[in-house]
Amino acid sequence: MKIALFCDTYIPVKNWLVSMVSQIKSSLEAEGHEVYLFCPDYPDHTDTEKNVIRIKSVGTPLKLDDRLPITLKKKKEIKQFLIENKIDVIHSHSEFILGRLAKKFARQLDIKYVHTFHTMWEDYSHYLMMPKISIRKALQHFLKNVECITTPSVKSCQYLETILKRKDIIHIPNFIDEQKLICEANEEDINKLKKQYQIEKDNIIVSFIGRVSSEKRVFELVQSYDTLIFPKNNHIKLMVIGDGKQFKKVQRYVANSKYKDNYILTGYVEWKDIGSYYKLSDIYTTISISETHPMTVTEAVFLWLPCVVVQDKSFEGLVTDKLNWYIWKDIDDYSEKILSLASKPKARKSFMKESKKIAQKYISKNIIKKYIELYEI
Repeated sequence: MKIALFCDTYIPVKNWLVSMVSQIKSSLEAEGHEVYLFCPDYPDHTDTEKNVIRIKSVGTPLKLDDRLPITLKKKKEIKQFLIENKIDVIHSHSEFILGRLAKKFARQLDIKYVHTFHTMWEDYSHYLMMPKISIRKALQHFLKNVECITTPSVKSCQYLETILKRKDIIHIPNFIDEQKLICEANEEDINKLKKQYQIEKDNIIVSFIGRVSSEKRVFELVQSYDTLIFPKNNHIKLMVIGDGKQFKKVQRYVANSKYKDNYILTGYVEWKDIGSYYKLSDIYTTISISETHPMTVTEAVFLWLPCVVVQDKSFEGLVTDKLNWYIWKDIDDYSEKILSLASKPKARKSFMKESKKIAQKYISKNIIKKYIELYEI
């Protein structure tokens, strides 16, 4: 098949959506399909990847990494490209400019159209500077008359079914680039990290990977360790891997904490190195509830980590309470779960075995088949 993907953000931007779209493209290509990706251009970036078609863009006023594609002069050119290359499927991954263009061309050219809803935009109203009700109305308008909608979690499925008043939203989970994770997680790099961060044999490393921002609740996570966890178990270290708007705020808090040696703040880490950070960890955690189907949690499961997560439908399918995870209901319950798991190596080992079983559902070859089956309907 010939497939055109449309997304309003892509490499060199580094986020979970870019990773997901990149993996879909490469996985489809690995299955023998011809895939084109339409996305914005970025200053000083040159593509090495084939079939990436850049649209001239300008910076956004929202101070995000994303840019606004200028499509007015490109519409005819894009439409002609889709016709001349006999595109079989258009698959959009954004509700903004290029997503709307994809929807329009699919309708005009009678091409199979699939849209994937990746982001719970109502949780990001502070970034968009819009009221939640306005975001919901805009989303309802965009998804009106879209026949085939997919989304990566039970949570986002139920959300769309509620606001669109329909029951045919298709749940296709996010998947992982398992080969990269395995290849990059080597013992030599792990030992270097242990030395760099002064990690001793008796330390228990609890890790969070992601954007250090308000919706991820990283500052609240850091505070909870200072008051509820480190005073009871000084062998635990919390490793925050990532950067973001609240990183300096977290840094200042840690610098003034009497438990500052129990924190590891890495800042931004290249994705190619992330496998080693997972392998360095004993427990993975997040207290964020702004996810659809979090990539980092899926990766943690694949690398057999026991996890402690908030009770939220975004983790449904990934989590089985007391088998490979502890699910907590309030911050006191959370601290009890962390302390319990940290003190029980046998429990951690048991959780790891269960994570290994669950992870098989999320490897790329199994998930990409679901998309291909959808394209062929």
